[in-house]
Amino acid sequence: MFFVGLLLTLTVNSQNTVEMNCQDLFLSGVNLAWDQFGGDVGFDSNPNLAFFDTFFSDVKAAGGNSVRWWFHTDGSFTPEIQSSGYVTGLHETLTNDQIIAQVVSILDTAEANDIYLNISLFSFDMLQDYSGKAWTGNDFTGNKPFFESESNIQSYIDNALTPLVNAVKDHNALGSWEIFNEPEGMTSQFGWTGNQGGEFISITDVQLTVNMLADAIHNVDPDALVTNGAWAMIANTDNGSYTNYYSDANLLAIGNNNYPNGTLDYYQVHYYDWQSTAISPFAHPASFWNLDKPLVIGEFHANEANTALGVTDDSPYDWLYDNGYAGAWGWQYNTTELWSDIEPQIAYMQIQNPTAVNIDPNACLSAEFSSNVTSTCEDNAVTFTAASSSSNITSWIWDFGDGQTANTKGPHAITYTTAGTYSVSLTTSNGVDNDTVIKTDLITITAPSTVAVTIADGSSCATSVTFNAELTPTIASGASLRWYLNNAFQSSASGQLSFTPASIADGDQIRFEVSHSSLSVCHTSSTLVSETITLDCNALSADEFNLNSIELYPNPVTNIINIRGLHETANIEVYSSYGNKVLSLKSIESNKIDISNLASGMYVVRISTDKGQAVKKVIKL
Repeated sequence: MFFVGLLLTLTVNSQNTVEMNCQDLFLSGVNLAWDQFGGDVGFDSNPNLAFFDTFFSDVKAAGGNSVRWWFHTDGSFTPEIQSSGYVTGLHETLTNDQIIAQVVSILDTAEANDIYLNISLFSFDMLQDYSGKAWTGNDFTGNKPFFESESNIQSYIDNALTPLVNAVKDHNALGSWEIFNEPEGMTSQFGWTGNQGGEFISITDVQLTVNMLADAIHNVDPDALVTNGAWAMIANTDNGSYTNYYSDANLLAIGNNNYPNGTLDYYQVHYYDWQSTAISPFAHPASFWNLDKPLVIGEFHANEANTALGVTDDSPYDWLYDNGYAGAWGWQYNTTELWSDIEPQIAYMQIQNPTAVNIDPNACLSAEFSSNVTSTCEDNAVTFTAASSSSNITSWIWDFGDGQTANTKGPHAITYTTAGTYSVSLTTSNGVDNDTVIKTDLITITAPSTVAVTIADGSSCATSVTFNAELTPTIASGASLRWYLNNAFQSSASGQLSFTPASIADGDQIRFEVSHSSLSVCHTSSTLVSETITLDCNALSADEFNLNSIELYPNPVTNIINIRGLHETANIEVYSSYGNKVLSLKSIESNKIDISNLASGMYVVRISTDKGQAVKKVIKL
C-alpha cells in the first residue's frame, strides 16, 4: 500500500494540482460513478467489493490516481429523510455504524489499489420524477423540503454527515468530499427536473446546502478537501454575464456568515458537447475563468474532448494539465465503450507527466525543514522549523551540527556559542520508513568583531610612536579604516592598520574606527570604534604601556577568554568576586584562558609578566 497517512490541505500557488497527502497531484481518473445507482451502500449488508476492487485496479493499471463515486445520489437508501425533510440518520433500518462500515470497506478497497476516492454526496436526481426512480418502493417526498429548510439540513449534519466524516476523516484513501453532482439541474433557474415530472428548488437553496455542509465537514476535519460538481462553467465563473455561485463570498453571504468554514477547496465543473466553445474548458486555459482555486473537470466524454481539441492522440488529460486545470475524471467506467475511450487518455497523461500523477508513498514523511536565518552572531538563536505537519510521523531526530540535538518536531531555537559553519540534519520516521535531509554548511556563525589599539614595541615619545589596530576576526576587504588624533581625522593613514603620527606629545589621544556592512550582523551599527588611548610618555618610557593596554575579550564571556596585546609568556590567576583564587595558569603562551568550568559571575584576572602586572575584570555568562 502506498499510504503512510493523510494530510489534505489546499495549495493554490500551483493551480494545475491539488495537494493530497502532502503531495501536489493532478487528479487523474474516472467516474465510476456507481455499481448500483443510489444503492452501492445501504441496499445490502455489504457493497459489491469484488466489483469495486476490479474498478480500482483497472484505474490504477491505466495510470490513474483518483476516482469519483456517488454516495447518496437520489436518496434511495441513504440518508433516511422523513417526509418533512428531517434526517434521522444514514439509513432507515441499518445503524450509522453499519452504513459507515460499508463506506469504510469501499475506502479500504481503494487504499489497497493506491487510489484516492472523491465521495459525491447528493445529485440533482434527488428531485427527479419519483415514479421513474430505480427503487420505486422508497419514499422520496421529503427530498424537496430537506433542501428548503435550514433546520432540516442541520439535522442531516447532526445525525448523518458529522458521524460519517468523523469516522473516515483519517482514512488514507479519502481524497475529497463533493456536496453535489450538478445541483443546477434541480433549480428553477437552470434545471430540468421540474420539467420532467420532478420538482425544482432555488439556486439559493443549493448554495445554502453547500455552505452548511462544507462548514460541517471542515469543522470535523479542518484538513478535508471539499468541492462541488457544477454542471457547466455558467454557474462557476464571473466571466461576462455568468455568476460563480460557489465563490467564497457568495457561499458565506447566503449563510449570513453563520457558517464561516463553508467554502470550497477546489472547484469542479462538467463538460459535454452541448456546451458552446464560450463555456468549454477545452477551448480555454484554466486562467481564462479568473478563479481563485484549482479547477478540476469532473465529467466529460473522452471522445468529445478529442473532438473539441481536434486531436486523436489521447492527449486531452495532458492538455488540461498543460493548460492549468488540476484534474480530469472522464465519464464513466461503468459503460464499456466510454471507459475504452478514457483509459488510454489516463495512460497518456501518466506517461507524459508521471510526477504529476504518480503517488509518492513517503510524501508526508518529508524531512524538509527551514531556518529563520542562515547567518548570525554568536549567542543569537536560530529557529529551525520542520516543513511536514503529518500526524503519521512518529519520530523526529535533529542534529544541529554543534553537538546539540532534539527529538521532537519543534520549532527549535538553537543558540550557537562558537563561531563557525554548521551542517544541520533532520530524520523523520513513521516507525517503518524514514527520510533524512542534510543541509551542509547551512548556518554560519560569526563572532562579535572587536577592535583595539596598541603601541608598537620600541615606540618612544622622544623618537616616534606607532599605533597598531587589531581587528578580530579579520574583516573582509572593503572595510573603511580611519585614525583620529585628538579627534582630528588623519587622512594620510586612511585605510591602514597602523599609524605613526608626524609628531606626538604627552597626553595626545588616539582613536581608531572601522566600518563594514558585515559588522551589523553582530552589532547594532556597522561601525566599530576603539577605546581612546591617551598617550602617557612616562609609562611608555618605562616599557609598561603595552602591559596596561592588554585587553580581554569577549566580555562578557561564555567559555574562552582571548587576550589581546600580550606578546610574552605570562602567568594567569583568576579570582572570584570574594577574592578566592579559582584558577591558576603558569607560563601560558596561547593567549587564551578556558573558564568553561567556572560558574557565572564576575571574576578578576591578574596577568603577570617580567614587565609587571595587569588586572582586568570579566563577567562569565
